[in-house]
Amino acid sequence: MPGSRAFSKYVHLDPRIDVAVLKSKIGPFPTKPSEQNALWYKLYKSVENDQRVLHVHRLFLLTRDYTGMAVMLLIVFGGIGAFAMQTYKTELIYVAALLLQFLLSGLAARNYGVRFVNTVLALKAI
Repeated sequence: MPGSRAFSKYVHLDPRIDVAVLKSKIGPFPTKPSEQNALWYKLYKSVENDQRVLHVHRLFLLTRDYTGMAVMLLIVFGGIGAFAMQTYKTELIYVAALLLQFLLSGLAARNYGVRFVNTVLALKAI
């Protein structure tokens, strides 16, 4: 869950977040991942209908789900390709492309997850 590192890591990475203002509004930041996620989720629920939050949340969900589909494609079509491809080199290129798709979609999902967390924190720090 991206919110589990919201206050220990991500809050300090985004210049849109005024940490002092955020601390004055919500008090000391929790340190345990479960407490961080719970507090972040509470903040999220108060701004969940803001268009900026809705947009980045949709992007996070899309890329997260795409990553899940990409790993399934890698397993299923990579396995089928092992029997259907004519040459070993072609199969290797095909599996490498599927693996690259999985890695890049996972990276995008992580980045959008962090952006989602930071957007909520930035709105609450105003």
